Amino acid sequence: MDELPIIRHFLACDEIVISPDGERYSLVNVIHAIRPLPGVTYPRRHPLICLFVQMTNGRGCHTFRIELVSGVGPHERTAYTTPAHGYDLGTDTRSRCWGFPFDWRACPF
Repeated sequence: MDELPIIRHFLACDEIVISPDGERYSLVNVIHAIRPLPGVTYPRRHPLICLFVQMTNGRGCHTFRIELVSGVGPHERTAYTTPAHGYDLGTDTRSRCWGFPFDWRACPF
């Protein structure tokens, strides 16, 4: 039976370095705010944002995508959506965490 995963961490950074064995991730220059440089206005495009999602629990096959949404309520609109990625999380949820890096190029803000 499929079970939705629980997101433990969701971080943005400039680069994700994955160890040769694929078990460890190094996040380079974690991003906590995006602001335009002096003299630059919105909307703007950030050249590259790497998104790292770490999840636990979850079973079965799931499709993931990330949406950048602006506005609230009736004014909400989707500004950008990543391509969907399918993952099989397997059946054993005990002591298992998954890390998924996403590259988000030319992200609009």
